[in-house]
Amino acid sequence: QVAMMPLGGTRDRTQSDLVALERRLFDITERAKRGADVGGFLGPLEVDVAARERDLIVAASRRHESERDAARARALMTELAARGDAIRSLQAQCLAAVTPAPKLAVPDVRALGAVPEDPDAIDALLARLTLVGRALDQAHETYARALAERDELQGQFGALEAQVASSPAVTAQERADLAPIRTQLGAALASTPIPLVRARALMAAYQSYVRTVTNNGKAPL
Repeated sequence: QVAMMPLGGTRDRTQSDLVALERRLFDITERAKRGADVGGFLGPLEVDVAARERDLIVAASRRHESERDAARARALMTELAARGDAIRSLQAQCLAAVTPAPKLAVPDVRALGAVPEDPDAIDALLARLTLVGRALDQAHETYARALAERDELQGQFGALEAQVASSPAVTAQERADLAPIRTQLGAALASTPIPLVRARALMAAYQSYVRTVTNNGKAPL
């Protein structure tokens, strides 16, 4: 009598293969009942059953991995969707705040659709999600950097204003010389959106002059 584990359908073997094994087992069992010699049939059958058992184990392991990967893909898609929404909000702020503003596309992971069931398709989706994550990282860094430059220019302007106001080394003539640059720079930084190229140039000129006059005409150390 041959011990045989229950067989079920798998994605790697067809139902007809399983039925064939079951028929072979039935045939051998019937032969044995009739007293026939079935020794020559048992070895090959046991080999095939063992191979099928390995297939079932591998398939079960693959299904477990696929389910785990699918859960990971769903969690990642949820995370990337939320990140994308936040970065699109940041993008809108940047476009309204500075010019020229960066122009990077912010991918929407929802466009990829639902997580598939096929293991190979899940692997492909995870690879695409990695690319989406990198694109979101780049977009976030780019738009955040542009807004940070705006904030930095505004902060520098305030610091220079305070420096000029508190420095006894600045003469009335020097204050008069600074006034036009200060006015233009202040107007640029008060604009919406801020013209970054013009603001940078005016800041460089204003900063250089302030450093010079607050050091009594000497180059800053």
